[in-house]
Amino acid sequence: MDFKSLWHKYVPDWKLLLRKGLPYVLVAVFAAATAIAALGVQNNRHIYADINATKVELETHQQELNTILSQTKDLLDRLRAIESDTLLLMQQTESEKSEVADKIEELKNTFESIENKERQRWILPMQYKLCSSSYGYREHPVRGEANFHGGVDLAADRGTPIVASRSGTVKYAEYIENDAGYWVLIDHLDGFESAYMHMDKYIVTEGQFVVAGQLIGYCGASGVATGNHLHFEIRKNNQTVNPADYIDMY
Repeated sequence: MDFKSLWHKYVPDWKLLLRKGLPYVLVAVFAAATAIAALGVQNNRHIYADINATKVELETHQQELNTILSQTKDLLDRLRAIESDTLLLMQQTESEKSEVADKIEELKNTFESIENKERQRWILPMQYKLCSSSYGYREHPVRGEANFHGGVDLAADRGTPIVASRSGTVKYAEYIENDAGYWVLIDHLDGFESAYMHMDKYIVTEGQFVVAGQLIGYCGASGVATGNHLHFEIRKNNQTVNPADYIDMY
């Protein structure tokens, strides 16, 4: 049996079948389309939800980036401020170094001026009649030999008051036989010392602080001496210097 015969056997009236079955077919098609549409809407909702979640996450990251950028800007501003302060400090340091150098030079000049005026700080230790022997080489009046005289001999009457030529501490107050006799050494605490020899007596003690002009003893001829006088010395850093460079006495 051919196809045409079969068709007429089982579908005797295809037009009738189409008329009766079409509504069912349409319903089925509509239902299928609705289901497909529903599935599409549901999928779209999931997609929209994912998109919104991604959008929120991106916005959160954007806020975090904005915060980091703001903090970075603040840090850069601070670094620029530190750099500016550092440059200013360096300039101030250079200026201060220059000022310190100027101060050092000024102090140096001041110290030199003070040293030049050192002689004005000393006073005459005794009122004398004459300078019987000056500072420097001479023939010793007792031994008769040439020697270096480390001070000046100021002749005066016995008992003439002797005063401290400058303020200081009494380092020695003692008697040396066959030499200085009764003598006093005053330490002026700045590298200078003054010595007073051949006294008739002294009235100070070792360790005592005396001021310039204070009475320390009396003129005499103790020790090796040919007459009443004061042998007066000024020592600078343990070396004798000419008292006439510090006191007007000739």
